[in-house]
Amino acid sequence: MAIELHHLQPSQDNELSILKARIADLEALNHDLCERVTENDDIRLHWEEIEQTMAENERMKARIAELEEERRWRKFPDEKPEKRQKVLFRAKYKTDNIRTWIGEFRNVDFDVFYASTPGWGCEFLPNEIFGWMPLPSAPKEEK
Repeated sequence: MAIELHHLQPSQDNELSILKARIADLEALNHDLCERVTENDDIRLHWEEIEQTMAENERMKARIAELEEERRWRKFPDEKPEKRQKVLFRAKYKTDNIRTWIGEFRNVDFDVFYASTPGWGCEFLPNEIFGWMPLPSAPKEEK
């Protein structure tokens, strides 16, 4: 099914914002903990708290990097999707306007991106493709 997209909000935007906010909170807590350490305090206790916040901070930074990599536009043909992978792709269509499509990557005898709706289908050749990215994961169903 082809759907022309004019604006895309990947589902990870909210998670990314939450992670960045949590990192800011952890960095502020880390700063506060460092200031609380004095000669009369139990430095080991504070150091354990600092190490915990730093470890959580690193885990969150790694998750942000994963999310940003998932959402990155890839240059075609430098990076190709998996065969029959559903993707977003930017391509010229008729009027030479570049549009965003949902479709799949096919490779039978040659590389082609394919977009369709009931009663309509269009193949986009490599020289018409300006980039692609994997579709975001479907939201988890709540029970």
